[in-house]
Amino acid sequence: MIVEMTTTLQGGLRDSQQKALVEGLLNLYEDQILCDTTVEAENKQFKVHKSVLVACSPYFKAMFAFESGGTEKVIALHNMTAPVLQDVIRFMYSGDIDVNDDNVQALISAANMLQIEPLLNFCIEYMSGALCVENCLEVLMFADFMCLPLLKGKAESYVLENFSDLYLTHQFCMLDLSSLSTLLKSDDLNIANEKTVFEAIIIWIKHDLETRKKDLFPLFLCIRFSLIQSDYIEKTVLQNILVSENDICSHLLKRLPNFQKEGQPSPFNTNARLGMFMKDMLIFSGGAFCFNDRAFTCVDLDTYKCYYSIEPHPSFDFKFKLDLYRLVVTPQNEIFCIGGIFYDDYHFQREGGKASNALLQYEQKNKVWIAKPHMPTGKCGFSVTCFEGKIYVFGGFQQYPRHPPTDETWCYDTEMESWNEFDTMPLKLALQASVTVKDSAFLFGGQDEECQCLPIVLQYRYRTNQWALLDSNIPTSIAQATAINYKDKIYLLGGITSHGYISNVFQFDPERPRWTFCADFPKHRKLLSVVGVRNYIYVCGGVKHVHSRAGISRRGITVENKDLYRYDIDNDVWTKESRHVELSNCYSCNVASVNIKFLTESKRIESNAE
Repeated sequence: MIVEMTTTLQGGLRDSQQKALVEGLLNLYEDQILCDTTVEAENKQFKVHKSVLVACSPYFKAMFAFESGGTEKVIALHNMTAPVLQDVIRFMYSGDIDVNDDNVQALISAANMLQIEPLLNFCIEYMSGALCVENCLEVLMFADFMCLPLLKGKAESYVLENFSDLYLTHQFCMLDLSSLSTLLKSDDLNIANEKTVFEAIIIWIKHDLETRKKDLFPLFLCIRFSLIQSDYIEKTVLQNILVSENDICSHLLKRLPNFQKEGQPSPFNTNARLGMFMKDMLIFSGGAFCFNDRAFTCVDLDTYKCYYSIEPHPSFDFKFKLDLYRLVVTPQNEIFCIGGIFYDDYHFQREGGKASNALLQYEQKNKVWIAKPHMPTGKCGFSVTCFEGKIYVFGGFQQYPRHPPTDETWCYDTEMESWNEFDTMPLKLALQASVTVKDSAFLFGGQDEECQCLPIVLQYRYRTNQWALLDSNIPTSIAQATAINYKDKIYLLGGITSHGYISNVFQFDPERPRWTFCADFPKHRKLLSVVGVRNYIYVCGGVKHVHSRAGISRRGITVENKDLYRYDIDNDVWTKESRHVELSNCYSCNVASVNIKFLTESKRIESNAE
């Protein structure tokens, strides 16, 4: 015990002494006491302590190593501005520095020359974290010029991931031949069609035609022509004047069919690009294996294959089971999991459990959920819509059950990564459906403070932040339904009424406004996991109440289904697609463009064999 206490005291003493030393050196510099050397940039001089320079910079250490002393001299640092030198000096004394978009490149140049590794690494981390479509190409060229492999690698990865948004920009044409070739040769190029590579090459060459015309052939070999339709090659590639005037390129293209027939090695790579593995999939989430994580599973609706990156909690384990959350996919294909409440929290807490305020964004490449700024309050049983880069959260419970809903409207700006509160709803509401049509959100049904299901329809205008209670009530009072927008008409299905589950499907035309009955869902159950995909609506599973034994004292149990039904909107027809979907979640789903290269294939879902 004494030894442990002594060690702790020594550690505290060491920290205290180090802090005092740093503060003392900074005071000596600020008061210009005992300064013994001078550094200069842009004719502005700074008196400093040689020992501090030597301790922080191998550059200065080598400079002063064999100095014999004598008259103090002025060390002129070229290619460095006076403000940057002043910032670097203060960093050496205190460890503090203000890095921003305006000075970060100059600080990297200074730190690189002076070999100040902590400052260099901090600036590289700053630039890596600030990568965006507007600056990534400039950062790539800067990192290449400065020979910074870590920063170059991160910038290159960002460019590859966002290539489709970059090749039409002016900055793209500033790339040198070597950097462009490296990008175009990569399997990680995130493009859906190889035609993009050909188009990018032509744009780059035409930017400086006389100088770059000779570079067509080495870039031509980066194109994977086996991934391009022959019709496009004949009518577009071969007809391009740059290709037709280049004998080698045109000859290679004309011989392209022979490489496969004769079994000769092709000069062109045949591997599919990373972006070609993107597919629209049914996605599921929910609890995983700890409170701060969420599952991520998918179903390919073309092949009926199931995939996962983060497995869900076992169905028999309720510890991390998450309910009443929302799985959101923005028009930009950003995937979020919002709020909810854990099963144990609201089943075993006498006064009801507190809802989660978590906002998590899924990162496909790294297969992780990233924590984003959490909601101002916890919420479950709310509804959500998206509009122009913002996520709107309406109502819901802060505690559940036996607590009233709220009337709050929260808005999350996905670009600014911040929450704002907007005008409250006309009433306190939870478990309602919501959907965006044009510039408005429409909310349907829900439960009020008395836990009564409602038949109401609310309209929220995004641009004016105004609410309206419409006269066109739903044909029945309803809660926990799902609303789908198809061709600006809203399809409302699933949920519960005061009498039990509902199988009706309603169509609502906001322009008239008018309700129409559609074909009922073929099973009697509560539908929660519902999503629209093109001209179809998919329903995955649901829950139903089953009596376990006959008689007056019979008890009921809740059973979850994991089958898959599809509704053809145009033809008003339901079909059963699967008896069982592996790793699905019957409480929430959505559709997103997902790259199967970042997923693990699970079992094939069973086709309908009834």
